[in-house]
Formats: sequence, C-alpha cells, structure tokens
Amino acid sequence: RHAPVAAQYMALVAVATSSPLFQRFRGSLRARHAPMAAQYMALVAGERGLSSRADLDIATLGLARVGDIVEAMVQLADLRLERTRQSEQGLGGEGDELLRAALELLEALCTAVAELPSSAPGINSIPPEVYLEEMQRRWRTGSSSGSGDQSLEWEASAARVAALFRMKDAVSSLYAWSLLAPAAAAELLSAVAAAEEGEWGAGRLRLAVADPVAGTGLHGAVFQAAAARLATAAATSGEELRALAAAPQPPLVEVLLADSVDGGSTQSSGADTQYLSQCSAIGPGADSAISHGLAVPPLETALEGGRRPVVWQPGEKLDVFDEKGAAEAWWHRLRDPREDENNEGCAAAQSSRTVPILLLSFPPPPPSTVAEVSLRRFRGYWLIFIGEWRGCTGTSAFFDCLDTEWELIRTLDLPQWPMMEDRAYYCGADAAEARHPVTRQLAGALRMRRTDYSEER
Repeated sequence: RHAPVAAQYMALVAVATSSPLFQRFRGSLRARHAPMAAQYMALVAGERGLSSRADLDIATLGLARVGDIVEAMVQLADLRLERTRQSEQGLGGEGDELLRAALELLEALCTAVAELPSSAPGINSIPPEVYLEEMQRRWRTGSSSGSGDQSLEWEASAARVAALFRMKDAVSSLYAWSLLAPAAAAELLSAVAAAEEGEWGAGRLRLAVADPVAGTGLHGAVFQAAAARLATAAATSGEELRALAAAPQPPLVEVLLADSVDGGSTQSSGADTQYLSQCSAIGPGADSAISHGLAVPPLETALEGGRRPVVWQPGEKLDVFDEKGAAEAWWHRLRDPREDENNEGCAAAQSSRTVPILLLSFPPPPPSTVAEVSLRRFRGYWLIFIGEWRGCTGTSAFFDCLDTEWELIRTLDLPQWPMMEDRAYYCGADAAEARHPVTRQLAGALRMRRTDYSEER
C-alpha cells in the first residue's frame, strides 16, 4: 500500500534545476523559513484541516510531484526577492541564473500538471459541481457527509482540489497564470512565421511580441526561450526539432513588456506577493500571536523595507489607457509597417520586416476593459490570447471583437489546473481592410497563408 507514496517520494527528491545558487539555497533552513515559503507551507498544511483523516497529506493524495515543484517555485521566488534586495539592478548575472531555474521549474510543473489525470486519477473522478458542493459544505460545517467508501472518496477529492487551488494560486501570483512552456510558445511563433514567410521578400523575419499587461514578466522570458529553441532547431539535424522551425530561417524575436494596473504597476507595487499574505491573515490579535511565535508574520512585515514585487523580466511602467507620451510611443512601435497613412505600406514593410504580435495572457475580467482597449490600440495582424474563451478572462466586448474582426486560426491545448479551461489561441486580423484601405490586398493574402498553414497542421 505504501508503494505509490514511495514512488512519489522518489519523484520529489528528483526535482532540481541547473542553478547551483538555488540548489544550495533550497537545501538550507533559510529556504524553508523564508517569508513566502513559510506562509505557503503553513497555508497548504492548513488545507488538510478540511479532512478528518490524518494521513491525507500531499504525498498520500498523489500530489507529491506537483507539490514539490510548487514548493521549489515559491522558494525560488523568495531567493529572487532576497537577491534583488542585495543588488541595485537585481536582474544581472545571478538574476539570469535564477530566471533559467524558473523556466526549468515551469516546464517541470507543466509536465506534472499534465500528468495529474493519470498520476492522481481521483482528481477527475468526481464532477466539478460535486467538488464545489462538498468543499462548501465542509467550510460551513467542518464535518463529512455520506457514508463508507463514498464519504472517504469525497473527503480525499475535496482535500486534493483544495490543495491544488492553493498551489495554482501561489504559482499564478508569483509567476504567471497560464502553464505556457517555451515549447508551446515556440509553436505559436512558428505559426506566425509560417504565415508571414514569403510576404516580405528576402531577408530574415523579425517578430515583436508585445505584452501590455506583463505582470511578473515571466511570459516575456518564455517567448525569448522559445526563440532560442527555434534557433537551435534550425541548426540541428533532428527531424523533430526541424519541424518546429516552419520558416526557412528562424525569426528574430524581440519581446516588449509593459505593465500598469489601477493604483500602480504590478512590477513596482508588490501586488503579486499579496496573495500569500491575504490567505495567511489571522485576524485580530495577529501582532501578539506573531510576537509569541504562534503564527507566520504577514509578508509585508517579514520583508525588509515593506512588500516587494517578484519580477522575472522587467517591463516599462505604462498604462494601457494612457494615450499620451511614452505610452502612445510604445503602441506606435507595434504598428505593422504595412499600415501607414501615406499608402506606402509595401515599401515600409520591405525595409522593416518586423511583424508585431499582441500577447494577452489572462487579461482581467469585468469590470476591467484592459483586453478590449489593448486590442483596439494594437495595429498589427496577429494576436496570441491565453486564457479561458468567454470564461474568467476578458470581457464580452473583447470576445465579440474577436468573433467579428479576427479569425481564430489555431487553438493550442496547455496543461490545465483542475477546473480551469485555459488554452492558447492564435488569431489573425480578419477585418484588417476595414482599418485602412491599403491593407485590403494584404489581408486577403495573409488569410490565404493562414488557411494554407491550418491545412498543413
């Protein structure tokens, strides 16, 4: 009966990165007692209070592999903050090493989450509505219902989903909401390159991936890593790698990041670290409990100098709604050179060969209109949207615009946390001719290329 747990333990100890700095840190007491790691472990351990069975720990629930990776990612975020405080820039040298570790852990997490249906089949054995009903009942009464095996099954399932919710939200707040690995990002870049190749004549294609709500900036690093993979694919004789590089020459990829939210930028306000603090709030008497060592201190009191953000790739502090100055200049850089006011788009395109791509990953739901405003301001032909289609991301107006003015070319499945339906959607502007007359012929040509690419896939 202990064989599955033993296998999970072996998987747990196998999680590692190529960063000597992080591996030394992770093996130390300092890592386990770092502010966010301490709060996270207390939070996950507290979720087991939903269960009346003492043996329903993370490993017994079949979540040891995912749990270990998430714990490592929280510890890495702690180390990132520590090294940032020790360096004025915080993103050079060691920062690059820690960023590589972050991408390695992200890929490991994508694999582990994708394997959950087989490694922990109980996660998919009960419908979502039963999960919610059982968890709500437990939160209200603190007791179990049902009888015999059914009660035990529901108990374990509720404990699993509660722990996974905490893991998902911790990773999402410190890294990114979607489980987009560099390999998946490389597929998306290849799709754009394949559609554009031949439209520009001789020379090497350039892609500018722009994320106006970049958060921690992790996706910027993911797409840069994807570009490196495409370059490796072009230089490798292996058929599998060559299949990734759809264009004769891999495109050069530039990543442009900006981030600003109501009340300040995520990259300067530390908003991404509030999740663990909010979930660990212990109500009145907290100061007294902390002073007596009875509770984990709030994150903002544990970090010297107050709450700090976790930043994996820096972005410009620009507001999506600002139509002046630097913000307007940022959006102007994303104007496809084939769209110019002097009807000289073709000449400009031949000299530039830079294709802008708008990246919107988990844009906030209503009442925020960030997604639709970003789509309106973008003057290119390619969109990568990551999130739930008419779900927990974006507004109805955003999806109405996609339905009427854009063409969904491809849907890319991503690893999904339980009860999430997020995917990567690759779209092309279907009504480009409505935006400027000179683009009518271009829109038709690109539509044909999109069709050819979809048929090849």
